[in-house]
Amino acid sequence: MPVRDGHKTLTMRPLKPQPSDFDPAGGILTYGHDDAEMKVYVDDYPCPFGRPGDLLVLHFDGNNTPFYTGKITAVSLQRLQDASGEQVKLEGMDDRASFLAFWDRLYGESEFASHFNPVVWAIRYCKG
Repeated sequence: MPVRDGHKTLTMRPLKPQPSDFDPAGGILTYGHDDAEMKVYVDDYPCPFGRPGDLLVLHFDGNNTPFYTGKITAVSLQRLQDASGEQVKLEGMDDRASFLAFWDRLYGESEFASHFNPVVWAIRYCKG
């Protein structure tokens, strides 16, 4: 498994709940529509998986035993389809198509499916 052998140093997880709009340049998440709209600054939205310096724990293959993977070095929000080639490699995948196929095996036809281009947490970490 790439995580255990040190090749995976980034994980992407869907933001929950998904916003109705996301402005990465302005750093703003929008929830709701029209009169019931609420804007949240990304900097004020804490990542539920931790912040830089925290230990990152992942669960694998339906096993609820925590597996320590390392220390978080960076956290950001982005659209899934904006994942760079470097990010795909850091996710432990060979190419974008493999990454998106794996993502869809995890999230199926939910609101987090790749074709909906969900907003995701991009969490970098290092061993140790």
